[in-house]
Amino acid sequence: MESIHSILKYLSETGKKSVLATIIDVDGSAYLKEGSLQLFSEDEKQIGMISAGCLEQDIAARAKEMMLNGQMQQTIEYDLSDEEESGWGRGAGCNGTLLVSLELVNERLRDELMVLQKDLANGHSVMHTKCFSINHELKEYSFDIVSDDAMIQSHLLKKTGFDSSSYIYRQIFHPKPRLILFGGGRDAEPLCALASACGFSIWIVDWRPARLVRSNFPAANRLLELLPEQIPGNICFKESDYVVIMTHFYRFDQQVINHALGAGVKYVGILGSRDRTQKLLEGREIPKNLYAPIGLKIGAKGPAEIAISIMGEIIDVSRRKGERREAENGKDDWSAPGGRKEQQDGQKQAGDEA
Repeated sequence: MESIHSILKYLSETGKKSVLATIIDVDGSAYLKEGSLQLFSEDEKQIGMISAGCLEQDIAARAKEMMLNGQMQQTIEYDLSDEEESGWGRGAGCNGTLLVSLELVNERLRDELMVLQKDLANGHSVMHTKCFSINHELKEYSFDIVSDDAMIQSHLLKKTGFDSSSYIYRQIFHPKPRLILFGGGRDAEPLCALASACGFSIWIVDWRPARLVRSNFPAANRLLELLPEQIPGNICFKESDYVVIMTHFYRFDQQVINHALGAGVKYVGILGSRDRTQKLLEGREIPKNLYAPIGLKIGAKGPAEIAISIMGEIIDVSRRKGERREAENGKDDWSAPGGRKEQQDGQKQAGDEA
């Protein structure tokens, strides 16, 4: 749900009129599902996405009209199964019917969205509820912090969508997932950029101030200069965190891996061979949340391709809700850009930073 964060950022930086479009119901197949968002601004800027391009022109025209006449809300039905000359489904390849709610971002909604931005930044999940009439006119809405993890995981709330019997739409907005990247080498730069594009909040941790500069990691949310022994006192891991270890520094890796595994984080991935990881664990069994060697097997070479492999695995883990694919022997084995193998004695190779 990266769109909501981009939309909130834009609204916080401009006072321009805008209309927020939300897919509230999908019957059949569609390019995007319930909860997809797109903001249409009076300067013709569009943020987010609700289709592959077949609906945006019509919605933009409707949004412009709403901004001109002050109409607060309307709900539009798009039948993408209609492939007639004038139908919405012509050439789209979809067979679904979509309900899209358009809401003028007035003073009240803008204020509510700014509170939402603050709540998400503070790590809270927020449930958004829309109440409609039988004619799909928006009657009321609310944003409420959801503090009960059991409630978030319940079947009622984890499914974004529209209840046709009560005419209520529910959606939970979550904070950006946090990716803590240990190692600020050049091979970390494309991973930081890609993770940001995928909607993660990124922390870069390294012991070298020369590497921790904004020009190296423009997409990072935080840059932390820490020695290995300073990590436990300065980083409080959450179970929802994703941790990537690519320092090429044995002592640093060992400190991080012990601290992260002790906190039970969702995902810990480490660059290097499985033999090296076994040495880091000092004989302990590799736990299910430790991915070693890191990344999906795509034959990646070089920092950019390795970053794609790593992010592919992280996204896969996030979608599988903690279930692990057992395919360790089918993974690429690298310790540095270009697929270099780790020395069998577990020591860092020539050229690694110390």
